[in-house]
Amino acid sequence: MQDLPLHACRGAAIATFGQSYEATTGRLASATFGTNSFAYSYLGNTGLVSGMTTANGAAVKSISFEANRDLPTEIKYQTAGENPVLIAKRNYSFDALGRLSSRSQTRGSDAARNDAFGYNDRSELTSATLGENSYAYAFDGIGNRLTAEELAAETE
Repeated sequence: MQDLPLHACRGAAIATFGQSYEATTGRLASATFGTNSFAYSYLGNTGLVSGMTTANGAAVKSISFEANRDLPTEIKYQTAGENPVLIAKRNYSFDALGRLSSRSQTRGSDAARNDAFGYNDRSELTSATLGENSYAYAFDGIGNRLTAEELAAETE
């Protein structure tokens, strides 16, 4: 583990940052910042981080990926242990071109917020729905954004 001091401007060290690497792959194995430390896990023999755990085991981050594409399908934060408690979770869907098409976000036991995204033939974002709020975007022929509009909510 190599430790490097972090200094405030013209001051004494305020924290220490350190990291260690896997001997065979060179991938980051662990990192520390002050009194916080984290251990990393990877998806197979790739460089894709699939998990991170705090040293005291209080929290765990896990990442799932689409098969054959380096695109995350779920990122989840939860407490560690036999009966983990969800802290936050995001689920992602991508279209055939790898563009984000939908996302679902959950925090704790709150209801999920669902988002959706639309694109034109040049992959420019033309619509976004973030929870209950909808937005529209228009572009000229060379990709300059002409308008960004918040759409009025539909009422019945």
